[in-house]
Amino acid sequence: MGFNSCFFSPRTFAIWVGLIVFTQIYCGAYTKSVLTTIERRYQLSSTISAVIATGAQIGNLTVMLFVSYFGQRYNRPKIIALGCLMMIFGYLLAALPQFIGDRYQFDDISVNITTEDGNNAVVCSASGRNVTEVDCEVVTEDKASTNTFILIVVGILITGIGGSAIQPLGYSYVDDHATQHNSAMYVGIINSIALIGPMLGYVLGGVFLKVWVDVGWVDTDTITIEPRHTAWVGAWWLGFVIAALLMTCCSFPVWFYPKEIEKDDDKNKEVQPPVLEEKKNELNFKSAYKQNAVMKELSGIWVAVKKLAYNMGFVLIVSSMVCEWFQISSVSTFIVKYLEVGFGKSAAASSFLIGAINLPFLVLGTVIGSFIVKRWKLGKVGMVRVILMAYICSLAAYFGFLFIGCKSIDMAGLTVPYLTSDTGKLENTPVSKCNAACDCDENVYTPVCGPLQISYVSPCFAGCSDSIEEGGSITNYTSCTCVSNSPEEQVVSIGRCYTSKCEGLAEVVIAMKTFMNFVAGVSTTPLFVLLMRSLTPADKAFGIGIAFFVARLLGWIPAPILVGYAIDEACLFWTKADCSGRSYCRLFDNDVYRRSYSGILIAVKFVSTCIMLYLYRVVCRSAKEEKVKEQEKAQIAESQPLASNGHEAKDKDTVV
Repeated sequence: MGFNSCFFSPRTFAIWVGLIVFTQIYCGAYTKSVLTTIERRYQLSSTISAVIATGAQIGNLTVMLFVSYFGQRYNRPKIIALGCLMMIFGYLLAALPQFIGDRYQFDDISVNITTEDGNNAVVCSASGRNVTEVDCEVVTEDKASTNTFILIVVGILITGIGGSAIQPLGYSYVDDHATQHNSAMYVGIINSIALIGPMLGYVLGGVFLKVWVDVGWVDTDTITIEPRHTAWVGAWWLGFVIAALLMTCCSFPVWFYPKEIEKDDDKNKEVQPPVLEEKKNELNFKSAYKQNAVMKELSGIWVAVKKLAYNMGFVLIVSSMVCEWFQISSVSTFIVKYLEVGFGKSAAASSFLIGAINLPFLVLGTVIGSFIVKRWKLGKVGMVRVILMAYICSLAAYFGFLFIGCKSIDMAGLTVPYLTSDTGKLENTPVSKCNAACDCDENVYTPVCGPLQISYVSPCFAGCSDSIEEGGSITNYTSCTCVSNSPEEQVVSIGRCYTSKCEGLAEVVIAMKTFMNFVAGVSTTPLFVLLMRSLTPADKAFGIGIAFFVARLLGWIPAPILVGYAIDEACLFWTKADCSGRSYCRLFDNDVYRRSYSGILIAVKFVSTCIMLYLYRVVCRSAKEEKVKEQEKAQIAESQPLASNGHEAKDKDTVV
């Protein structure tokens, strides 16, 4: 009995739920950390990769309402455990393309790539390049192999379906078996454990992306490029295998939890009459269900939704959650790409910086937020104040993103004019008069560096017609007519001249993001507790489910797609994969990228802050009304003894 009361307790269940959510969030963060690598591996645009990033949320939405509404009437731990089993399958399916697809191939211009007529395929030829057109009907099998990324989408979609039960049923199960103030502590335990997940996800992303994608299949000693190279693809699939193993371990104990467990000692907790009535309605509801009144059961969902819609506090909290989740989804999906594109960091370095430096402060902020709520026993007004202060601080920090950034690297024809151009004007295309006769392939991006630190899309677009070899490898390309009018300077080296004009500013952005994560963490627990306090016990699980449903539908899912579209609009140079037709952006306009990205986040944060200001007004007014009612009740209670004494005296006079 002692073991049962210790193991089957709200606290231990909160720990297991925290570990499950930790694994769930870990994989979500890991997916985002390797997103640019998946883009490069399968030649995807930011808009398409955003669909991968939101796959779990889309899957979550398909069943969340039903799971939240019906799940609270059955064994919630068992439903959570079944969902975890689906997630394990989804993680393994997401890693499957690496095992059934072809090995990754990249253009290595340090070796002599020849065409059928014996000429170098990447240099300018005065007679034109004899390149055979790809017959897409012949390469149907290869095309199917490149489309295996669809399995990643399906796998992540399944993890979303399986994870739909964890938060609404897990949080409500803990809250129903804990005291009011312990509930805040348990929510803090869940959030604190869970928020280590993003840190681990980004750190492991940084580690695994330094490993070649086909490790174990090819000899990695033969790979001639490094992680900072534009063609590098790391072992993106390893993290999904780790997620499956973690979820198996964390979810196993949950299978043994009963439908109800012993509640915390809460003798002083007041019994609210409405709760008894709602419990009675719930029993009647179950009775009707047993009598096969399925339509009445379903109609109850609409009644419950209407009840929540008339709850002003709940509506405002959910509206704020929509805005916050929009920001979180946008930042977490594209922060690695932002550092990679805007500041020249590799995907591995960006992921490691975010995981090792940025996210620990999110966990610290969450712990402090939980401590504040419990230590000072904050009511609704106090919690809204904490949230509002955090929002204002974040809004101020977001404005810094508008002014901190780098210019795009100097790329001939795209960001700077060709040095040999007659007009000296930017043509917004790599094709120029000096390379027009070269018939360069615009779907090949193998940058080279010329004089004055100006990069060129490829040796062909630099007008190069010859090369220099040392030790069997090409070190330089020569006779590059687009580089200079002087024959002595018509030489380019392999690779971009530099990856960024201000790489050091990346640390400033990380520092600002760290501060924003800290204040966001402080507001996390108050927001969740405030959400639960705005609901009656009978509506709690369904209300939390509705809140997460709406936040995902209007915030988390559309955010990466809209922001991804805005990012794609900032692209300066696209390449298209053979046969599949998918496009991949090779070079961005950094100024447009930064303004679009930061502008959207600032606008959404401003709306969120305004909503919280209005909620503050609502809860203050509600608190005053409750105080007045309590005073009136106190006055009535004081007057009742006086009235009673008066009647007794009158009765005595009558008797006399």
